[in-house]
Amino acid sequence: MTEPTRNSIRFKRGRVEFELNGTAEAVSNAWTALESAVVAAFAADETPDETTGQAAANLDEGAPPAKRRRKQKGQQTSSETRRDDTAQRLTAADLDTFPDLPNDPVAEYVGYATLDWARKQLDIDGLTVQQIASFSSKKLRLSIKEGAYREAFRRAGRALDLSDTRPQVFRLMNPGEQKLQA
Repeated sequence: MTEPTRNSIRFKRGRVEFELNGTAEAVSNAWTALESAVVAAFAADETPDETTGQAAANLDEGAPPAKRRRKQKGQQTSSETRRDDTAQRLTAADLDTFPDLPNDPVAEYVGYATLDWARKQLDIDGLTVQQIASFSSKKLRLSIKEGAYREAFRRAGRALDLSDTRPQVFRLMNPGEQKLQA
């Protein structure tokens, strides 16, 4: 009697293995159902294979090109680390040199004053709206919302320079300094 041919699908990724054995038809049906998900998972996650130290290869030549590696949970990009450092410096800063604010100041004035003070006293050249709102709320005890700063900065014209990055970083320019002094 002849032994039936063995049909199987096998995946290995690091320490995880998956194997399916069965008839040619069952294996073909399973592969048809799993192929796109498996190829996408292998392409999206370029975790090195722990046994060989090499990145796992795509399953076949027709697989889509590997996507950009995703940030692992808990990891930060350099811009996030800079923002966290800036937020910590703002929170820890001494307010003795912060300019006196009028009663019930407007968002534009508080934003400009914060940008100017952060640059001159803390050597921080540019802040996000979130950082300004957080600083004004936690340190200055003002209840001005992010939206008010956004609206004020949207109308600022040449008083502010904004970055092309996300989140946008605002820098006080010379017209803004003159407006703050007036």
